[in-house]
Amino acid sequence: MLMLQAEEDEALKVKSLKTLSFEGCYDKDWVAALNKQSKLKSLQCLLCNKIANNGMELTCNEHEGCKDPLLVGEQCLMKYLHENNNTCPIKKHGPCSYMKGRALRNIINELKVMCPRQFINYCNQKANDRTKEGDTNTETEHVCKFKGKIEEMKEHLEKTCPLKTLKCKFKEFGCDDILFDFNFEQHLQLQMKKHLDLLLDYISVLRNKIKRSQFNETEMKLKFEEQGYKIQLLMSHIEAYKVNESNQLKLKIDEYEQSIKLLKDKNLQLTQDFQTLSEKPSNQDKGEKEEQKQSKNRDDSSSLMSSGTVHTLNLDSFRSSSKLLKTFIGHNNVVWSIDYSTFGDEQFICSGSKDKTVCVWDVETNKLIQLPNGHSEYVHCAKFSQYHYHKDNQNVICSSSNDKIIRFWDFKHNKQLQIFNEHTVVADICVLGHMTKQF
Repeated sequence: MLMLQAEEDEALKVKSLKTLSFEGCYDKDWVAALNKQSKLKSLQCLLCNKIANNGMELTCNEHEGCKDPLLVGEQCLMKYLHENNNTCPIKKHGPCSYMKGRALRNIINELKVMCPRQFINYCNQKANDRTKEGDTNTETEHVCKFKGKIEEMKEHLEKTCPLKTLKCKFKEFGCDDILFDFNFEQHLQLQMKKHLDLLLDYISVLRNKIKRSQFNETEMKLKFEEQGYKIQLLMSHIEAYKVNESNQLKLKIDEYEQSIKLLKDKNLQLTQDFQTLSEKPSNQDKGEKEEQKQSKNRDDSSSLMSSGTVHTLNLDSFRSSSKLLKTFIGHNNVVWSIDYSTFGDEQFICSGSKDKTVCVWDVETNKLIQLPNGHSEYVHCAKFSQYHYHKDNQNVICSSSNDKIIRFWDFKHNKQLQIFNEHTVVADICVLGHMTKQF
């Protein structure tokens, strides 16, 4: 696609062309320079009145009575339909139907035109002549004599056009002059001193960089030697400590090993006792647990509003069951923290992970409902805030991260409420429950 963009001189009404690209419909004046206006009338885009590029024919049923094809440039049509909800640009009905106008495309591609860069020069020269009003133009005019089909123009502009701009060989050293084939070698000869100065400046900059690098290298060697001395000193202290404290250290190690052995024995006994209790729960215990569970479900909301305490999961159901109850999938790394709470009649679980995210699940539906991801390091802890629920009727999570920031999230509306970033280390958090005063 080829397009010429123009600015109009308000005083002289003379077109001054500056840029060209390969998008949109073709400039009508450029095409008309070598073609009759009467021949181009049926090839114009209905939206921009330029010569249609990649023409599309409107085929809506509402236009069956039209004798001539309704031609629109492809880019103009796509832009119009996108901005007007697929409404036809002719009678404002929808949806709009269209197809490629292959015959008209072939006619337009076969049109003979001059080099667009030469056309730009011609228009600009004409504008300059009108502005100077009689001044003699002594500049040498360089022209492109190419004339060919529109479909051949892109290859000409990229490969053979003598008006194609070139970059100076010394651009990387600072020469930003814009050149052409006809003055490229002349520029290199006339600007030798300028290019030499640029090279000398570049070499000077490189030398300064080398000096700074050498200075930094010397400084690093001194620091390395200093660190080596400190390491040797520390190693000597360690050896002295090993010699003087080896016996005492051995006694402490034996003492620790004995303590570990006792703790392992106690842990084994507790595990066996726990398994015994889990395998044979009494009928009375079962009844009490079922009654507690039903009472908890009935009074969940009223108890939470009156006391401000956070509800926790009844782990007896997990202890007495030998099957997996629920699985929550959402994290892609280690989970460091979980919390459970109810808000009204809804139950939620939140978790913080090493993958730098906080996940919120609906316990009843087992679905991931939010994924707050504002932290830049892994999340140590995530907890629900009953304070915000009873004070402002907001469903809020508080999270702490290794990025030393504590964040409050409204997970119902998926937005961040507060940030505390004055800590140097954040490991854990505690969120208060229902209170009558602000904390």
